[in-house]
Amino acid sequence: MVLRFGGKNLLFFKDFDLEFSEGLNVITGETGAGKSILLRGLQALLGKKVELLLGEDTWLEALILVKSVDEELREIGIKEGEHVVSLSSGKRWIYRIDGKMYPQAVVERLFEDSIHFHQQNSHVNLLKKRHQLSLLDRFCDNDRLLNEYKGAYQRMQELLNLIEGFSDRNIDQEIEELDRQLLFFEKYKPNEEEERSLKERFERISKAKQLTSFLEEISETLNDDILARLWRLVISAEKMSTLLPQGLSELLRSIVENSNEVKRMIHKFVEEIQIEDASEIEARLAIYNELRRRFGPDWENIKKNWMKLEQERKELLEKRQQLYLANKELVSIQRICWDLAQRLHERRIERAVEFEREVQKHLKELAMNVDFLVKIGKFDHLTPSGISDVEFVIKLEGGELRSLRDVLSGGELSRMVLAVQLVITGHAGGAFVFDEIDSGIGGITGNVLGEKLKSLSNRAQVIVVTHLPQVARHADRHFFVEKDGTDSMNVRQLSSKERKDELLRMIGGKDVWGDVV
Repeated sequence: MVLRFGGKNLLFFKDFDLEFSEGLNVITGETGAGKSILLRGLQALLGKKVELLLGEDTWLEALILVKSVDEELREIGIKEGEHVVSLSSGKRWIYRIDGKMYPQAVVERLFEDSIHFHQQNSHVNLLKKRHQLSLLDRFCDNDRLLNEYKGAYQRMQELLNLIEGFSDRNIDQEIEELDRQLLFFEKYKPNEEEERSLKERFERISKAKQLTSFLEEISETLNDDILARLWRLVISAEKMSTLLPQGLSELLRSIVENSNEVKRMIHKFVEEIQIEDASEIEARLAIYNELRRRFGPDWENIKKNWMKLEQERKELLEKRQQLYLANKELVSIQRICWDLAQRLHERRIERAVEFEREVQKHLKELAMNVDFLVKIGKFDHLTPSGISDVEFVIKLEGGELRSLRDVLSGGELSRMVLAVQLVITGHAGGAFVFDEIDSGIGGITGNVLGEKLKSLSNRAQVIVVTHLPQVARHADRHFFVEKDGTDSMNVRQLSSKERKDELLRMIGGKDVWGDVV
C-alpha cells in the first residue's frame, strides 16, 4: 500500500507531496494537466520501466507498506513493514530502499505482486499467463492444495538436481577404479621400514664380493695358528699375573674370545649372503618404485594419497547410497506430484465456469460486450504450478479464441482487471493504480464503474485518475491537478467544499449534481 508519495522536479511538477488513503484515492483535473505523469512517476519509483523523461535534479520518494516478502529478498535484508523508497535521476537512475542503494530489478521485485498498475497501452500483469493462473487459483481457494503441491514439486526438483549432478558420472566405475588403486596397498601392504630394510639388503648383496673378500681377509688374519699362539700367551700371562701389569692377562683373554666371536660373525654373514636371493629383493623393490611413481615421490605424499583414495572411496559409497535413495524417493514424490497436479487441474476446470460467469457479469455492467472465457489446456509435464495451461481469452463471433492482448484496448484491459479483482472476493490486497480506466464510457456505466471501484477499495487500496464525476464522488481522498499560472503544475488534496466545486466542474454545471456528502 502506498502511504505517501512526493517528489521534486517531475517534469512540470516542481514540488508535490501526496498522502493517500487506504481506500479509494481519486486524481482529477483538466485534460492535459499532467495527471498521468504522477502515476508514471510512481511507476518509475517502484522499479517499473516506463517512458518518462526525468531531469538531472528529479527526485522521487514514497512510503510503502509491504505485507509479504519472498525468501530471496529476505536474504538481502528486506523484510515486511514500511519502507522508504527513493529515486534520484542523473546520468543513471539511482534507487534506494531505506537509504540503501539497490538495483532496479530488486525494487521492481519487491513491489510487483503488491502494487498493480493498469494504464492504456501498458503491459499489465493480467496479460501474463502466470498471473492469470494465480488469479484463478485464488478464486478456487487453492492455497492449501497448491502449497502442498509446491512443497512436493520443490522436493522433486531437489532430487532431480541431485540425480542430474551425477548424470555425467558412473559412480560404480569410479569406485572400481579406486578399488584397483587401493588393492595395490591391500595386496602388498607396503611400509617405509620394509623399503629401507630392502634397500640395505640389496646394497649388501650388490657388494657381496667386496664384502666377502674383506671379511675373508679378516678371517685369515685371525687364523687358527694365531689364535693358538694367543691362547698359549693367555695361559702364561695368567700364571704370571702377579708379576705383570694389572689387567694384562684379562685383556689378552678378551682379545682371543672376541677374535673367535668375530670369526663366527663373519662365517654366519658370508653364509647369509650366499643363500639370499637377490631377485626376490629386486622384485619387491620394483613394487616400491611403482608406489613412488604413482603416489609419491616421497612417503609423506604416499600416505596422503593413500588416505585421499580411501576418503574418496568412502564418499563415493555414500553418494551411491544417496543416489539410490534419491531415485527411490523420486519415484514416490513424482507420483504424489502428479496426483496433486491432477487434483488442482480438475478443481480449476470445475470452478472456471463459475469464474467466467461472474467476470462476464461485471464486464457487462462495465459496458464491455465481450465473451470472456478461461481456456484450460493440459501439459504433459509437471510445472511449478501443476499441469494446467491457463489463459484468459476472448471468443470472437466466428468462435475463434484470441488472447486479451490481441483484442482489448488499454482502457478495456483496466476494466477487465477491475472485473476480475471484484470476482475474487476477499482475496484482493495491496494497491491498484488505474489510469484511463473510464476511457470510452460514461452515463449509467460510469455510475457502475464508480461503485465497483469503491467496492474494490473496501479490500484494497485504489488510486485512479478519472474524468468521470460518477467515479470521483466515491473518493475517500480526492486530489486535484491544476496549472499555477505558469508552465508548472500543482497537485493538492481537496477539502469537502473544494470537492463539491470540482465535481460540479466535472459534470459541467452547478445545479445538475446536487449536494455532495
